[in-house]
Order: sequence, then structure tokens, then C-alpha cells
Amino acid sequence: MPRPARPAPATEPAPAAGTSASSEIEAAIAAGQAEPLGEVIRYIVRCQGSWWVRANGRWLAAGTELSNLLDTEAPRLRAQDVAVGRRAAIRGAIALTRGVTSTADHSGP
Repeated sequence: MPRPARPAPATEPAPAAGTSASSEIEAAIAAGQAEPLGEVIRYIVRCQGSWWVRANGRWLAAGTELSNLLDTEAPRLRAQDVAVGRRAAIRGAIALTRGVTSTADHSGP
């Protein structure tokens, strides 16, 4: 008796309404065509004129209410990223200076 033909395995199912194939968004991120919400929050991106949220291995389109909130809050969150980066740079410079000073203070004759 002949065996039934096996269907070819799908590499990635077609996205449902409101979702995008991960490969599309990932390619846009790699090409610099998608902007993450911030340095820390990289699972929310603005791409193709919309906000996308990564959940369960898929990129989901943010709804209208969430998109409006993200449009409003994104500049503030990005400014916070810049401020945190500056403070980290200052702390690093201070730590480096202390290390140099402490080495110079403890050097023998």
C-alpha cells in the first residue's frame, strides 16, 4: 500500500492579521529601518509606520491606544536613555580617575 505524501514543512507560517513575520521585522531592524523604543526596551520597535511588540517569538502590531501612548512617550524614554548613558560615562570617568589617583598615591619611592 503506498504511503500518503507528506506536506512540505513550513519555514514560517503566514502572519495572522495584526502580526508580521518575524523575518520581515528582523530584516528591517538589521537594515536600520526599524527603531527600538530605547536602548533597554528593544522588544518594541517602530517599523513600517507602526509600533510592533515582540511576544512569543512573533512581532505583533500595537493597537491604536498603545500606539498613541508610545508616540507620546517615546521621546521622553529616549531622552532618559541619553541621560542614563551620560551618567554611566561620568561614573566610568570618575572610576578611572580614582584608579589612576589611587595607583599614583600608593606608588613607592
